[in-house]
Order: sequence, then C-alpha cells, then structure tokens
Amino acid sequence: MKGAHALIGMGNHLDLLLKLKKKGLETPDNVRFMTDAFVGLVSTKGGNKFWRDMASIDMFGDDLLKEVNSKLHALEVPNTDLTLALPWLRADREWLKKT
Repeated sequence: MKGAHALIGMGNHLDLLLKLKKKGLETPDNVRFMTDAFVGLVSTKGGNKFWRDMASIDMFGDDLLKEVNSKLHALEVPNTDLTLALPWLRADREWLKKT
C-alpha cells in the first residue's frame, strides 16, 4: 500500500508539474528530473503493472498519461536495471572512495 500511495502521489505531482510547465510556471529541468524518476519506477516489472492498471481506470491525468507512455515506448519494459534508467541513483565515485 505504501508503494502504491507513493506512485499515485508522485504521478499526480508530475501531472501538476507538466500542467505548470505548459503555462510557463515550471522549469523544464525540474519536470525532466521528476519524469525520469517516475518513468524509471513504472518501467520496472511491478511498477509497469501498477501503471497499466491505474491507467486503465483513468487514475492519472491526460498530460501524465501522454508523457509517461511516450517515454515507456522508448525503453525496454520491464526494466530490470533501475540504475540504468535512473543513473542519479548510483553512488558517485567520490562517495564510493570514502566508504
């Protein structure tokens, strides 16, 4: 339930960011970051099933559906390596040297 609520909240947040960007009230870099994060999560096996189930009952707005589906078509789904879809999740070399 926590994961489902997190994805629903994140999806709704991203939908709002996309709408704000259309009106010039949000920066493209913030939208790109949130889009990459959300698409990375819903490209995984469980995330993609959740995405398809929620999309089938119109849980998300049209802006989000269009954006995410266009990004998912460019990926191999299910994504089995989340760190490739979300490279910023990987620890950087400097941090690894300190551990």
